[in-house]
Amino acid sequence: MLSRYFWMCYDNLGNLLLLNLTWSFLNFPYLILAYAFWQLGLNFGGVFVWAGGLIALNLVFFSPPVVIIYHSCSMWVRGSECTIWSSLKILRKFFWRLQLLQIVSFLIKLILLMNIVFYIEWATWMGLLLTGLMIWALLIFFIFSLQLHPFIVTQDTTVLSTLKIVAALCVSHPLSMSWNFCIFTLFSFLGAISGVGLFLGVHAAWVLWASFKCQSLLSVHTGITKDPEVSRSFRELIRPWET
Repeated sequence: MLSRYFWMCYDNLGNLLLLNLTWSFLNFPYLILAYAFWQLGLNFGGVFVWAGGLIALNLVFFSPPVVIIYHSCSMWVRGSECTIWSSLKILRKFFWRLQLLQIVSFLIKLILLMNIVFYIEWATWMGLLLTGLMIWALLIFFIFSLQLHPFIVTQDTTVLSTLKIVAALCVSHPLSMSWNFCIFTLFSFLGAISGVGLFLGVHAAWVLWASFKCQSLLSVHTGITKDPEVSRSFRELIRPWET
């Protein structure tokens, strides 16, 4: 899978960059809101910093425009061609579903964060236990939410159906979902240390990985096997004119 992912990134490098730039442009209003909430949290301090950061992350990574990347990457993974224009049409089709999904995801995370704040005030062992449980619940739901977009795009389901599908897959494949979160953390770190890298291809590269994982998980339940990987050598990368 890693080899296939690498070569697909290589073959679609220009498209990944273009998709990422398009997403960054369409996502600009959400970025402004994210920055405003982050600054508001910093001004108030304390738990508001976490709340502001949570809102900012949700606004940036779970906004409707990200569907143009997910749609294109899902088509590539399944061996189909896809243009930006067709992905923009998908944005119009899925916009309100994705906006609702973003709001639902945010509310659940906010409720869990408020529970953490509430229980941490209890100066007892029970308060510490419940605080720890809420922290784990918040982390698990964040891992869970990373798979929502690829499934809603590929399965064309309602928000509720998507939540049920991903919840079932999280229960049946916890290690796969955890590994997916580690890859997301790695890509986010690379995007952060590179400055603008997150908006110049890094996020699109992560979405391509998530699309591979989505196809892999779905194949277990649908019985539709993935296309066999074509053996390719690094000679194609270093000296492509000889292949």
